[in-house]
Amino acid sequence: MKGECMEQYASFIRKALIVYLFICLLGVVVFYGAGYSQYIFGWLWGNMINFLYLVLLKSQYKKLGNTPTFQVVGQVRWQMTQRMLLVLASVIIGTQIHEINTYVVVSTVCFMQVLLYIVYWYTSR
Repeated sequence: MKGECMEQYASFIRKALIVYLFICLLGVVVFYGAGYSQYIFGWLWGNMINFLYLVLLKSQYKKLGNTPTFQVVGQVRWQMTQRMLLVLASVIIGTQIHEINTYVVVSTVCFMQVLLYIVYWYTSR
């Protein structure tokens, strides 16, 4: 049962990464086509943050595959802290780059999290 759940979760992450890549490219085309090319770097930076988050989540989740259940709780908390620090550090670094609009980065991260829940809901039916 544990292996089956992990495979389903890995499959979900793969699907989410594909959707993220598609939406990221679509967003670049829309921003450029609408004449808002000054926001493309913020959009790409926000998507990079989400992409790194998901890749780190998948790699950390795979490491838990053979871990006894009672040890998983502590490891998951530590891994969640690592992912949140990655997001925070990436946003802080992004605010230091003049070409990146901070509001677009934060909006992108939030938008893509909503999209992640939609993908999860759609794939879990």
